[in-house]
Amino acid sequence: MIKVGKAAKMLGVSIQTLHKWEATGELLPDRKSKAGTRYYDAEKLLNLNNENELTIGYAR
Repeated sequence: MIKVGKAAKMLGVSIQTLHKWEATGELLPDRKSKAGTRYYDAEKLLNLNNENELTIGYAR
């Protein structure tokens, strides 16, 4: 499991963007601690990152 800060770096977005995506249901954390720390599955993030790269590649 990857914390929100590292997840944001992996995806090239800000932590606030991840929070926005959570609020809109676009990307939900896989786990949230009692203190509110968000954790994401590494494989899910890699798949999402690969999808974004394909989308960006075709948008040129």
